[in-house]
Amino acid sequence: MIPEEVIPSPQEIKKALEIANEHLQAAEVLLRKELFRDAVSRAYYAFLVAASAALLSKGLFAKTHAGVITLFGQYFVKPGLLETKFARFFKEMKNAREEADYEWMKEFSQETAEHAIATAKEFVKAVENILAPRIAKQPHEL
Repeated sequence: MIPEEVIPSPQEIKKALEIANEHLQAAEVLLRKELFRDAVSRAYYAFLVAASAALLSKGLFAKTHAGVITLFGQYFVKPGLLETKFARFFKEMKNAREEADYEWMKEFSQETAEHAIATAKEFVKAVENILAPRIAKQPHEL
């Protein structure tokens, strides 16, 4: 896979992280309303957008979900910037999101939704910690 190269601003990366956190908030609201299927889906999108923010920080952009997962593993997990568990979590979350969105007969429990949200929170926080120095830089320092 050949990623697209982009030149992001710190503001774009910050905005992506804000959106990831909005997805987490939405997942929590859906959990409270016992809409477990949709809570799982929103938790996955928190993963996707946070990973996309991480890729942006390296000047990379992927057009597909699978591309984001692949590039994230290549640029953040393999070099040891993030624990290998996050690559596994990301793939598990993608599968859960696909089931939530497309397998109408599958039931989702409160525990499943809670686990998805907790996992997504841990992931988003880890990405924020890695990107904090990058987003603090001025555009001319990038």
